[in-house]
Formats: sequence, structure tokens, C-alpha cells
Amino acid sequence: MCHEQPLFGLPIENLDLTRTQTSDAGASILARIKGLRELHLESTRVTPAAVADLKAALPDCKIAFDEPAAAVSGETGGGA
Repeated sequence: MCHEQPLFGLPIENLDLTRTQTSDAGASILARIKGLRELHLESTRVTPAAVADLKAALPDCKIAFDEPAAAVSGETGGGA
């Protein structure tokens, strides 16, 4: 049994995942919670592409999101 299964069927309208380790994989699971009306994904590992997919899957959901620091600053992961 998957650990995310209990979310389906619950009347979840608002979900705040700010400052969690939520990633694109988690975002794809959230897309199946059709009752969501407000979702906070600030300071997570979710990418802009996954947010676009969420917006398409949940058109009535307001999604708060800021791009990951590496994407904003242009870092590539190679450090000095």
C-alpha cells in the first residue's frame, strides 16, 4: 500500500507544503487531489514545469510557488 493513498477521497481544499522536501514526483501525486483550491509550494524542490502540469490538472486551484534558488540565480551545481 502506498503511503499517499489516504489523501485520495479526503476533502482537502487547502494544502501548505512550504519549506518541505516536496519534489516533482510529489507534485504529480497532488494533481490527483481534484478538490484542491489552494496549494502552497514555496521553498520546495518542485520545478516550474511540474507547477505548469499542476495548473493544467487543477485549473481551479490557486498555486503559490517560487522557483528553486538554483533556477533563479542561474547556478548549475558546479561550485568553486
